[in-house]
Amino acid sequence: AWTGLGRLSEALALFEHYQHDPEIPQSLYYIHLASLYDLAGRTDDGKAFRRKAHEAEPKNGTVALNFASALLTMGEEIDVATRLIAEVEATNTQDYDWLMPYAKGLVALNDGAPREALASFQTAEAILKPWLKTQAEARYSADVLKANQATALAQLGNKSEAQALFQSVRPRFEALNSLEMIARYERAVES
Repeated sequence: AWTGLGRLSEALALFEHYQHDPEIPQSLYYIHLASLYDLAGRTDDGKAFRRKAHEAEPKNGTVALNFASALLTMGEEIDVATRLIAEVEATNTQDYDWLMPYAKGLVALNDGAPREALASFQTAEAILKPWLKTQAEARYSADVLKANQATALAQLGNKSEAQALFQSVRPRFEALNSLEMIARYERAVES
């Protein structure tokens, strides 16, 4: 809540005592710090903490997919993100639910394959659907998926469908100051 009010320092102070809690994996602590920084519009700091989370627990597929997805969303270190996704897919048998199709959709979007991206995002959204009524985080994730679907639709030339879909989630991204998500969609519409 503090971060949403523009008071990042208070949010970080409240969170600080979890840093050395033996019940909380260091990677989880870093992922949550990354989220706070993202909400404050400091996505470079968010990326740095996702990198720390991955370094703290390099064999954790969920952490690797989280880091890879952040890199792909920012359009940075695409080769690193693609490698991480391939490693998770090749070495882990755990089912990563919506994260794997989401990450693959981001790779496809960055590779200029919007049709493949759209299908991956829709698969991820279908996996999340049962959780939407009971999990706030699932609702946010579904909105991220819709924003990315809108970007893929715009790249496919379906601009009116893309606009309708993006307008349904735009208020959340504006409220959270998620400027990169908005800018990515707008670049797709303009091209």
